[in-house]
Amino acid sequence: MKFKNPAKVLLVVEIQVVLVLLILGAIKLNSLEEKVFNTNRFLYEIYSDQRVDKLNKVRDSDIVIGGQDACLTLFIYSRFDCPACNDFFETNYPQLKKDFIDEGKIKVVFRYLVHASKKNTLIATKYAYYANSLGKFNQFIDETTDRFPELDTSMLNKVISKIRENDKNLETFISDPILEKKLLKDAREYRQAKITSTPTIFVNNQIVLGYSNYKRLKEIIDSELQSINCE
Repeated sequence: MKFKNPAKVLLVVEIQVVLVLLILGAIKLNSLEEKVFNTNRFLYEIYSDQRVDKLNKVRDSDIVIGGQDACLTLFIYSRFDCPACNDFFETNYPQLKKDFIDEGKIKVVFRYLVHASKKNTLIATKYAYYANSLGKFNQFIDETTDRFPELDTSMLNKVISKIRENDKNLETFISDPILEKKLLKDAREYRQAKITSTPTIFVNNQIVLGYSNYKRLKEIIDSELQSINCE
């Protein structure tokens, strides 16, 4: 069998070979990109976990509720404008306090994912820190939870007045630029560690995301306490 135009046939064959090579190259490239992506994601997750481990150490400036010698430390990341957080404080926190905090078994560190664009949330967090400086954090939480979703300066002033009358230091405390700078800086650090959902609760290496029933949270805490032989 003779071809009328061998050059044309050769060109077609070469084009087909090039196409095959391009397809194979694309497959290998996609596979490589996927491997790079998965590797980067794995490394990023390790990096984020390391950041979380570094974060979840009690700092002098933290709001800490519970005894210093408690067996276990919980870290709760929250926001005052978060409905799920309010549900947690309304239903789970009173039971958590009764079963574990008041018994001296755990202490809880409260941290807030504030943002400069959400002024009321930022101001409410400042008020929470002020209430904590008075030793009135739990009362402040009870009052703000009952009034949710109301979140303005007028309401917050009423709450502070209710838990401590004739206080003259409030305005100085709230207007302190160092406090605001610290709160915003800390929140950025939390987000960089991929803590973005609220509430987020860390019980050692276990994470509880969002609002969950108290039974589940209690099971996790009981298990952790048992593992460290805390009666």
